[in-house]
Amino acid sequence: EQTIAFLMVDYGVGVGLAMDGRVHAGKNFAAGDIGHAVVDPRGERCACGQFGCLETFISYSALVRRINDQIRLGRPTVLLPAGAAEPQMESLSQIMDAAQAGDDVAAEAIREAGRYLAIAVSMLNVIIAPDVVYIGGAFSRVYDLLVEAMQPILHHRGPELHRQGLRIEPAVFLADTSLMGAAALVFEHRLGGSNKKG
Repeated sequence: EQTIAFLMVDYGVGVGLAMDGRVHAGKNFAAGDIGHAVVDPRGERCACGQFGCLETFISYSALVRRINDQIRLGRPTVLLPAGAAEPQMESLSQIMDAAQAGDDVAAEAIREAGRYLAIAVSMLNVIIAPDVVYIGGAFSRVYDLLVEAMQPILHHRGPELHRQGLRIEPAVFLADTSLMGAAALVFEHRLGGSNKKG
């Protein structure tokens, strides 16, 4: 049996875990809320009240903040069309579309998110040693950009034993469909509960 980690990277970040053919839900069905693991206590304030949660570095709002910083520095981007007073970033899709079309500012924002996603994967790697980490959610659309940024970090982070054989793949659901879907639901349930709390 395999240990599978399903990283859902979208407007938030979470991970569904499947171990030996069973979904691991954890106490209070709260397993997988990795978006609220603090990776830099000097970072931005998170909606949960902590500072520097992973989600403040990998999320829609993190991308918008990064892109706005570059716009203020005068860098051109299709997300600020000529003559527009404000950037056009009403959704993750707009940012993903820009990155896939070759917009440097959008692509760099996603690569930076990828570097923090590598931190999340390295934590999972040393704690549960998954056979495979699937990346799902909206960010899976830019999987190549993410992995390009993640690989150099993962190549050096953590003991060699943990780095050996690590597989990272986009969640295309070609195999283990029911198991990956169930693992994803662990996070979706948790995120729904978090959102209801405001």
